[in-house]
This record gives sequence, structure tokens and C-alpha cells, in this order.
Amino acid sequence: MLTGLDIDSRLGDSLANAAAFLLSTQVNFWLSRTTTWRDRRIDGMSIAARLRQQLAFNAMAIGSLVVNQIVFLLTYRHIGSVPSSGFGTVVASGMTLVMSSSAVFPSASRSRRSALDASS
Repeated sequence: MLTGLDIDSRLGDSLANAAAFLLSTQVNFWLSRTTTWRDRRIDGMSIAARLRQQLAFNAMAIGSLVVNQIVFLLTYRHIGSVPSSGFGTVVASGMTLVMSSSAVFPSASRSRRSALDASS
């Protein structure tokens, strides 16, 4: 039987986990922008454009989490928890790489073309 203390403890743990996910996503954005995709940074990017980029990154991270969970749930009964977790991570990581490369941190030429198209 759950007591009020158990529910409070679980809620606290859940909130702490969500806060850790949000914090790690922001650190990951910063590392991705300054290290992984540094060759795709645009000099003179406005604050609004940088915020849009960060929002896109956060949306991608949430999408990746959802894809990971869906793959896990679809495969769990067939191959067990550890392989399902690994498979979900691989699928979600592939999605994250493609989205990062094409949408969040596009190549400079692609970014310039998008900016030109938007200003026309």
C-alpha cells in the first residue's frame, strides 16, 4: 500500500529526474554547438536565432526520448530490458544525428540559403 510519504518521495524523484534531463539537454546543446558542430556556427547569429536553435535542439531531445521509449516498449517483451534499452538508444541516437546535422546545426551554405529564402 502506498502512503502519502511514498507518493511524495516518488514525485520528488520524478521531478529531480526531469530537472536532470533538462539540465543535461542544455549542457549537451552547449557542447554540441561549441564542439561537435563548431564548424557550422554562424558568426553574428542573433539572440533570437540562437534561441530558436536551442528550442529546436530541445524539441529534438524530447523527440529522441519519445522514440527511445517507443522502441523500448515495442521490443521489451521480445528481447528483454537490456537489449531493448540498447536498441532504443541506437535508434534514437541515429535520429538525433540526422536531425542535428540537417535541422538544428545545418551546414553554413544551407543556413545561408534558408536565410535568403526567408528574406525574399
